[in-house]
Amino acid sequence: FVHACDYDVEGTLIGYNALKYACGNNAEAKASRMKFSTLTKKDIVEAYNHMIDIDLHQVDSGIARHMLDYYFGMNISSALMKAVRSSSSSRISLSAGRVQTPTLSILVDREKEIQSFIPEPYWQIKAKSDFDIIANHVEDKIFDEERAKRIFDECQGADATVTDVNVKETIRKPPIPFNLGGLQSEAHSVFGFSPKRTQVAAQNLYVGGYTSYPRTSSQKLPESLGFKEIFAGLLKDEEFRKHIADLPAKLKPNEGKKEDAAHPAIHPTGVLPSNLSPDEEKIYRLIVYRFISVFSEDSKLETMKVDLNVNNEEFVFTRKRVSHEGWLKHYPFKKQEADEFTPLKKGDFLKIHEIISEEKETKPPARYNEASLIKELEKRELGTKATRADIIAKLYDRKYIDGKKIEVKPLGVHIIDTLKQYCKNLTSEELTREFERELDCLSADKITKEEILANGEKEVRSILNDISINQKEIGSKLYESYQESNVVGECSCGGKLLKKYSRRNKQ
Repeated sequence: FVHACDYDVEGTLIGYNALKYACGNNAEAKASRMKFSTLTKKDIVEAYNHMIDIDLHQVDSGIARHMLDYYFGMNISSALMKAVRSSSSSRISLSAGRVQTPTLSILVDREKEIQSFIPEPYWQIKAKSDFDIIANHVEDKIFDEERAKRIFDECQGADATVTDVNVKETIRKPPIPFNLGGLQSEAHSVFGFSPKRTQVAAQNLYVGGYTSYPRTSSQKLPESLGFKEIFAGLLKDEEFRKHIADLPAKLKPNEGKKEDAAHPAIHPTGVLPSNLSPDEEKIYRLIVYRFISVFSEDSKLETMKVDLNVNNEEFVFTRKRVSHEGWLKHYPFKKQEADEFTPLKKGDFLKIHEIISEEKETKPPARYNEASLIKELEKRELGTKATRADIIAKLYDRKYIDGKKIEVKPLGVHIIDTLKQYCKNLTSEELTREFERELDCLSADKITKEEILANGEKEVRSILNDISINQKEIGSKLYESYQESNVVGECSCGGKLLKKYSRRNKQ
């Protein structure tokens, strides 16, 4: 037997289970494993000719992860719904999970920061001059209203003297290769795609043999990929050819720090696609241009900083322009700075046409969007590269969150508040991180699957005990918040208008 599923934990477990339960006769022990990162003929043949043993650590890790998610998700979700039934005789659908609940907790914390934020007024003083110059007072945000007024008054009718002109050049290294998180973030920035939408398009490109395996953490491109062969394939496309022709003779990629033992960074295979959907076309071009640009020359940015003196008050303005395109020439998704540098030198005088005082307020922390939330989950080591987009999608499906700039709905806030009050471990990031570390330790033989599951069962029993002890209070609060989330307005009779769903068709 040959195991040729995707080379990751999920793929390994799927193939292992197929061999064990569908093929019989101890097939899983007799099978060999193919390892590949692209579905090109070259890689498939090579993987077939150099088969390896099935990685049983991956199998155990997959089983343990599934069981942990089942322990937490199924048991705790059921316990919460049972608590609601016991206090209200109503059936409502709620869900909690090992990663889902800490993720919602992160969003609730941000929501509360925003709601409790008290804006503070400040003033910005600006000077308008020739050459479309708008110079800012050197203090930028002035929180003392009296001081802002004094600066504004004293600068009226005064002109400016240039006290310093400084032009410096900054080297911009090429971007690093995409891993899944990087691709999702860039696709959101460039196209407004959700992480899930990007992941689906990238998976389709992989299955078509046009790009490599997408669910990777790697930012590395090893030479063994055969860069020249990939570019030879891409040269058949007229659009790509003019960019590839400018690449240096020695192909050396600018790489990031992150590695993945199973797969390299996302890259094109060199096989040109056909009949792509609009989403797939956009993601394919993004991957190809990123691949080309990582082999390109450095870009250079010039920054001009000019200091002005207006009646003994310091003002400053900056201009930026790209002095050498380098990799920017081959990456059309990055906007290039092209400010016009003013012909000024130290000692010059500038006519000030207007002094402006702008009153503003400090802003609360920004809301997460799906891409920035995935980055946050990655930074906090919550979830995996393959599951983060699905976790966020589930929070939307459960109506806990809403909007592109993520806003937590009252039901989501109350669920976290209730859980933090009665069973804090379920919202704990550290507990989730610890299980992720234990799962990673399986591959190093530092812990067994049985030990991980025993630890998981212990934690779940503790959480279930907390829910049981406080069942009435938890159920009452969750039902109250669920009802609040269904309020659509006030009735003319003075009561509340509620959404009601049919038990038969959920409409």
